[in-house]
Amino acid sequence: MSAHSVKRKRIRWALFPTMVIIVTMFAYFVIGLLNYSLGETPSQSSNGIITEKIYKPASVYKQRIKGAGGKSGIGHNEIPIPESYHLSIEIEGWREPVGYSANIVDAKQYEPGQLVKVIYTKKQMFFFSEPQITVLDIEQVSSRMEQDGTDAAFETQKDAIR
Repeated sequence: MSAHSVKRKRIRWALFPTMVIIVTMFAYFVIGLLNYSLGETPSQSSNGIITEKIYKPASVYKQRIKGAGGKSGIGHNEIPIPESYHLSIEIEGWREPVGYSANIVDAKQYEPGQLVKVIYTKKQMFFFSEPQITVLDIEQVSSRMEQDGTDAAFETQKDAIR
């Protein structure tokens, strides 16, 4: 064996651990992406408090239609968005409030400060990334406040969540 071929083998073996790390990181990324986008997560439920209720008027979203080869200018679709209320909800054990859009009829039963049961899914792309919560539905929680007319029971429930 010549000195040149021995040197080439050393370089190849020196690059091997680096290549293994790169391939492993790429595979981890692809598996995490597939798990996030395709993986089903069971729905969970937890108590929460509505912190904000904001009215959103009806509007129209214009979706542009692209032509062949990505050329724009063919036209657009107008998608009507009905009026709704955006509810911010603090979920028990979660750091930030989550959002939920309710139609006008459903939103009449919810007010800021009200205790609700939140049904949601939680997805996480990687083990070290921040999980994302998607609220599926909210339901009213019957409290003692409705039964005995005092605010003390509701405040106790509210303090327990925070």
